[in-house]
Amino acid sequence: MKLLQILSAISRIIVGLLLLLTASPNLYTKLKILESFVPLFVPLGLLLLLSVLVFPFLTPKLKISRVFRRFLWSVSLLCMAIVCWMAVSFTAIILVGRGSTPPAGATVVVLGEGSYKGVPDFNQLIGITAAGNYLRTHPSAMCIASGGVTTDISPADATAIRDVLISQYQISSDRIFVENQSRTTHENMLYSKKIIQAHGLSRNIAVAAPAFHLLRAEMIARRMGLVPYGLPGKVYPQQQWPNYVRELFAFPKSFLLD
Repeated sequence: MKLLQILSAISRIIVGLLLLLTASPNLYTKLKILESFVPLFVPLGLLLLLSVLVFPFLTPKLKISRVFRRFLWSVSLLCMAIVCWMAVSFTAIILVGRGSTPPAGATVVVLGEGSYKGVPDFNQLIGITAAGNYLRTHPSAMCIASGGVTTDISPADATAIRDVLISQYQISSDRIFVENQSRTTHENMLYSKKIIQAHGLSRNIAVAAPAFHLLRAEMIARRMGLVPYGLPGKVYPQQQWPNYVRELFAFPKSFLLD
């Protein structure tokens, strides 16, 4: 029983801290769906932490109803389930993020990760680097630069991807298709699939993106009938923690809705 109480407390602490982290601009600006839930998540996170810190001291002094005890245990079990899901998801993100070897003739799909005034941001450069190195060593491979407009003063991510591949990796523009409509990973794959079908490209795709993005991207691609392989750019979790935390929220959302 004591072990279960300890696990319950640890789970509530982890979930409580995770809910508090949603208030970080580094996190909710990367996952817009979180922004509207921050006013709800932060108080819930505080309540979970208080339940761990205060409840054990009040229990001996107060008459706690059986209904409330059952409610608290239900919350604890839910938190433990969430922690288990997070552990499995994070492990999968790390393992899939190692990448795989695409077959000959695979179509490279570079996912838009963000740019400003035509200059790719750090995450975008990770995917471009992975794609550029692959395209250099596989001169017959074709590429789809996928990503729409992210800000009013910037061109589409796809345009920035294409420009860097041409200028820094000397990839011929004839090998690059530009998909500039997508705003989500689901749309990246949807519109890229249309280009693949329209031009008779291989359905085996090499997804060029930061390692943390590959699990979700490959899952969506498979659901659309594509055969994905990962071309990960190297990312250290300690340097990119908001993105890994974001994926813990984004993966179940994509799993259920995409």
